Amino acid sequence: MAITLHDVALRAGVSIKTVSNVVNGYAHVSTATRSRVEQAVAELGYRPNLSARSMRGGRSGILALAVPELGVPYFAELAQSVIRAAEREGFIVLIDQTEGRIDRERLVCRGIRSQLIDGLIFSPLALDSDELAARTDRIPMVLLGERIAGTADHVVIDNIEAARQAVSHLAGLGRTRIAAVGAQHSKMGETARLRLAGYKSALADAGLHVLCAGSRYAKNDSALIMEKVAYDLGQYVRHARDVLGYRKVVLVGWSGGGSLSLFYQAQAEHPSITQTPAGDPYDLTQADLQPADGIVFIAAHLSRAETLTEWLDPSVRDELDPDDRDPALDIYAAGAPSKPPYSAEFVRTFRAAQLARNRKITARARELLDAFARRNDGEMERGFVVHRTNCDVRWLDPAVDPNGRKPGWCFLGDPRIANSAPAGLARFSTLRSWLSQWSYDHSNAKGRDNAARIASCPVIQIVNSADDAVPATHNPAIRAALATKDKEYVEIEAATHYYVGQPEQLAQCIAAVTDWSRRKGLLA
Repeated sequence: MAITLHDVALRAGVSIKTVSNVVNGYAHVSTATRSRVEQAVAELGYRPNLSARSMRGGRSGILALAVPELGVPYFAELAQSVIRAAEREGFIVLIDQTEGRIDRERLVCRGIRSQLIDGLIFSPLALDSDELAARTDRIPMVLLGERIAGTADHVVIDNIEAARQAVSHLAGLGRTRIAAVGAQHSKMGETARLRLAGYKSALADAGLHVLCAGSRYAKNDSALIMEKVAYDLGQYVRHARDVLGYRKVVLVGWSGGGSLSLFYQAQAEHPSITQTPAGDPYDLTQADLQPADGIVFIAAHLSRAETLTEWLDPSVRDELDPDDRDPALDIYAAGAPSKPPYSAEFVRTFRAAQLARNRKITARARELLDAFARRNDGEMERGFVVHRTNCDVRWLDPAVDPNGRKPGWCFLGDPRIANSAPAGLARFSTLRSWLSQWSYDHSNAKGRDNAARIASCPVIQIVNSADDAVPATHNPAIRAALATKDKEYVEIEAATHYYVGQPEQLAQCIAAVTDWSRRKGLLA
């Protein structure tokens, strides 16, 4: 039977009203009486009836915080700060994780918890301003972030100006090599995009020479064709030399940009591609790509195709139904039969199933494109979803390809959440893009293959020893494959993929690149 205010009043020897005053935090209760009531509450295990309290006083003492993903460090820190601030005001916080899904955000917007809460703090990712403006729930709401404005009270900073001031401050101190770390191209990267804009503006103001090269597929890689991106990069190199007058051009490839730099340089030195993996004509042998004078390979993986293959969830049996999974390979399931540390045999089985899944998707893509060509009815392309793309035994078992990474964690936070998050790797793709970007057997942008074709320029690899994205096996493989004799390999101790909260490691990275550039005669 539930403990009531009446029970507490009898135990403490006071009236029900006095117990209510203590429970609700009213100040006009003597210290001795408050102590007796609190002791009775503790002894009896009394818990307030929030619904009844809300009906009597019109308030529940609860605030709701709705954010996309708690696995993202920013939102985890935000939740902690909100909880602390709420506690100081006598509130508790109910947290909703929407995963950026529009159906969940609509439930939040429509007031699914309005009977329980006094206010909502909401960071929307999928909803637009029209849906928020049409909201009928009367619970007070405060919006967070840059995506939507003008529909409610809104907390936001001027990211462009903030980044511009930060870079201007460093430039004013005489710093000439200023890096921006953390650029993203997903929906959740809007803040990073704005800050990068401010960064570039301040660099230009300070007279520093950095050219940020974006492809024709700005902020959306669902239809990206790697061969066309290589061509786009070539136009930046040509513009830097022929129009801007630079004598030396160095490609700086961080994370996924590393394999792109290798792909470009391989085709610039030894052009060979005349069509995309889908068979569409695209002739890089006639593109006159100019080789770069050097390559900086920072915290970079082998390639999109190879990395995705090592992250595909091999338990998925039906690409149209991600709930149809093989229990023997479902390592994130609570009842998974195999637990870390994993046996070598299990890892081999797991990897083989990942490769088989990549090839299964590739076969379906080629089958559909062939069918479209035979039908010749106007349909040439189709989009599709790739479910569960962040599943790697390395995330759970630090003994598999060991480095200094944090166990049970990855560069996107909790890997179980990242595995099915809407902004996951390769989540949305077209048939042609899959073959060009993600197909293990057909992509032209695989790192080792292209590294073996690069012989004319110096290359420096910056390897982060605690990288929670790039597997520890990838950079040694690139080093072994590089044909150039002028190659250097620098490892930064304890550095993670994004250098989050690691200014010393970031400074080491910049210093290594600057020193290498000077020694190779790449800086004026």
